[in-house]
Parts: sequence; structure tokens; C-alpha cells
Amino acid sequence: KKVAEESIVKQLIFKFALAVKQYAWKHGKATPLLNKIVFDQFKSRLGGNMRVMVSGGAPLSGTAHAYLTACFGIPLMQGYGLTETCGAGTVMLMNDRDTGTVGPPVPCTEIKLVDVPEMGYLTTNNPPQGEIWVRGPNITSGYYLDQEKTDEVYTADGWFKTGDVGLWNPDGTLSIIDRIKNLVKNPYGEYIALEKLEAIYKNSSYVLNACVYASKDEPKIVAIIQPQPNFVEANANIASDKAFAAEVKKDLITTGRVNGLKTFELVTDVIIVDEEWSPLNKMLTAAMKLNRRTIYQNYDARIKQKLNA
Repeated sequence: KKVAEESIVKQLIFKFALAVKQYAWKHGKATPLLNKIVFDQFKSRLGGNMRVMVSGGAPLSGTAHAYLTACFGIPLMQGYGLTETCGAGTVMLMNDRDTGTVGPPVPCTEIKLVDVPEMGYLTTNNPPQGEIWVRGPNITSGYYLDQEKTDEVYTADGWFKTGDVGLWNPDGTLSIIDRIKNLVKNPYGEYIALEKLEAIYKNSSYVLNACVYASKDEPKIVAIIQPQPNFVEANANIASDKAFAAEVKKDLITTGRVNGLKTFELVTDVIIVDEEWSPLNKMLTAAMKLNRRTIYQNYDARIKQKLNA
């Protein structure tokens, strides 16, 4: 936001500096002059003493990862884990300059990939792909008073089935590439990973939060968008502003293409909302994740209107 408020000349200088810094960071090169002129201002806003950042809880796109590491000039380590694994699973190493990976397994866990043939994810693929199963002393023993759910995702020999799809990179790190539970098969038989699209569309400067609805019967994807506060404050009728919705849709499509989405994964329509999503109105869970069912129910009429248009 701060960069966007600067003059066009300063924005161009920043974009050039960012591209140089991202290349230098990727290749382990120092940029003391660029840091002094541009990027030290980012670090100073957080006190100037931060040594490392850790990301978890939701996927972080490669674009956002590269942007943050360049701006702050410190390692950003993505981790992967679940409540059922007590948070532990994998985490990137301090010297890892890659994006799109969550690092190798932590010492207390075993991880293996298991074939998901109906989706084409096989351990015989190159690189190996499949559902992520985790085992170790950190794994919970089951769900309290819910034996049926426990039997569904815990095996007799101690493996927990995460429902996430991963691949092993050649260097032994894991990348999360899909989610079995939040997949929608469109009318043409193509799988749409809702969480992947949401993570990518959140890179748009218009978006504070996003919930994607994909139809099983129509080749349509509707993005329900909670805009950044500055847009809401500037437009009292933002939820019904068709011009703004069209502007957001155009930016989402551009963002999707930049991040490698296929044509069938691009949004076909947008719903703009003006209410804040939080655990209080049950739009988000206590862990601040999307409460998909509640969101769909709350905007059901508007979703149907878009699908029938």
C-alpha cells in the first residue's frame, strides 16, 4: 500500500530494485547499496532486528514468498503441520533459497506419500506424488469421542492421513500441491483445488480474503472477495458496484495467469462483500481459516445468481 501511494517514478525504481534483489537473494548475493537506499525501510518498520520469518497455517505463494524475502532481506521459512501432528511436520532450512517448498521432515516425524490414482498422483511419477501420511510420537491418537472419524484417517500402524497431496523434490524437501478434501471436479472432469486458487488470488492488491466456489455442473468459478479496508472505506456501495467488481475480476485473472493457473482455474465471476469475516460471525474458524460452509450459505443467493447468469 505504501509503495502504491508513491509517484510513478518511485514505483518503477522500486520494481527494478525488487527484481534485482530477488535475483540476488536467489543466488546468495549481497545487495548492501539497494538495502540502504530501499529495503532497510521495510526492516525498520518491524524494529530492524528481525532475523527470520516463519510461515504456516495456509499456503504461501511463490510470488509472496519471493517478495517478502527480498523486501526484508531475511530467511522466510515455510513449515507444514496440522493440529493432529501437534504442529510438527516439515520446515525449511535457514539457508534454503527456494520457494514453493515446505522443507524436509522434522526429526520427530516420518512422512510418506501414498498413491491417489483417481487424481493421477502416483509415487511412481517423476517426481513422486501422493497423499501425505505422517507418523511419529507427535501424532495424536485420534479424535475425542469420534471413533468413526478416527478410523477414517488413522491407520493401525500409526500413520495419519493428512488429506493433503505433496511431491518429493530432488533435494528431499516436500511441496504441497493439492488438497483431496477441497477438490471440485468440473463438468469436463478437471479437478479444481479451491485452496490453491484462494492462496493465489490473495496476491491481488484488491483482496484481503477470498473464498472460491467452483460448480460441479457448470464450468464456472466464483470468487467471493472481501476487499482490502481502504477500498471499503472509500466506497459505501462497494458490494453492489459492478465497475469495481469488473476491475477486481480483471486483476484476479491477471494474478492467476502470472502464477501459472490454467484457463479452467481462472475466475468467471466475482462477488464483492462489504462485511468483515471473523470468528464472531462464523465466517472464519477460531484458527482464522475460512468456514467454507457458512460463507457459501451466507452468500447462497448471490452465488446462484452468478451461476445462472
